[in-house]
Amino acid sequence: MSPEINKKWMEVYLRAALEVDGQKVPGRIVAAREAVAGRLKDLEGSSDHHAERHEMQSALAALTYLEDEARTWPTIRDCGLSLIRALDQSKQVQDKVEQAASDLSSVNAVLKDEIANGVPLAKVEHALNQSEAVEVKVQEAAEELVDVNEALSNEIDERYHLENRLSESASALCESQAEERRSRQSALHDTVTGLPNLTLFDDRLRNALAQAERHSWRLAVMFIDLDEFKSVNDMHGHDVGDRVLQMVGQRLQSVVRSGDTIGRRSGDEFLFLMLEAKEEANVAAFAVRIALRIAEACEIDGVEHEVKASVGIALYPEDGRSAQELLKKADVAMYAAKQHKQGPVFHSRIPHTGNSAASASQPTMPAPTLPPHRAA
Repeated sequence: MSPEINKKWMEVYLRAALEVDGQKVPGRIVAAREAVAGRLKDLEGSSDHHAERHEMQSALAALTYLEDEARTWPTIRDCGLSLIRALDQSKQVQDKVEQAASDLSSVNAVLKDEIANGVPLAKVEHALNQSEAVEVKVQEAAEELVDVNEALSNEIDERYHLENRLSESASALCESQAEERRSRQSALHDTVTGLPNLTLFDDRLRNALAQAERHSWRLAVMFIDLDEFKSVNDMHGHDVGDRVLQMVGQRLQSVVRSGDTIGRRSGDEFLFLMLEAKEEANVAAFAVRIALRIAEACEIDGVEHEVKASVGIALYPEDGRSAQELLKKADVAMYAAKQHKQGPVFHSRIPHTGNSAASASQPTMPAPTLPPHRAA
């Protein structure tokens, strides 16, 4: 290979392979391949540049292969600081190799001139020594380039493994968050019906009481108990009993207003928090509506189940100002409703509470009229 061809080819190759300044390496290689292909086209039909044409053909084959390989190389913007430093080192190596190539070209030119002019052998030997020194420099640069490429490869591998670890950490975090949501759901919701459990209901009731005290609102707490539910479990099994409870929960959710809360206390007992219960008559009508909705016919696996409910009602602030007091009095009212079987009962209307005069002057809440039997 002549010095001119050697230098030109080395410049083309190194600019393609090493000058990484944020652009994709494959694009550089394509530009180099096109430059070589263009030169080959210029040499077509020429018999005076056989050596150069041969070198250009070899270069084109190498660049074509390099182009295919380089399509998978990363860009500098995708790499970390260590990779950027390695690329900077690669640029320094490029400078060394280019300088060595230039020096070698100059030495070769001098040798030719000296040999042609019959220069004494001592001078030729001196020039050869210089040429060998340049060769050593080129070899050192080549070895450094191997080290740089290895560093780049290691850095890319490390980045790949880091991305895998980050991906695994992200997956683990997502799973942990999902598990936390499931745990929170399990801790605050009933496992059978999915309704808020007593813990969550009590929390919402306490928050509602704070708001009611601040804005002078009236609240209603209803204690709902399913009548003769034990017979469903005894006759049909707990699986059917759970499906009945799920049905009741769905029906209760279908009638509650936005902002109100329905929850399952335990067993066959449910709780209902009614916000801004302005008129007692409206509370009574809503309680009747709940009882009628629960009492609608329910068919499970071809068997029709009759479910009725007793509803007790406590009002804030008349019946109490704390969550515990309201729940207790709603429970007492529920047992009165279950005993008298005449529909929902307000705690304030139970005679033994000391409000007998009031209860005598107020109309008794009518028992709910059951709708005709129809499947849920």
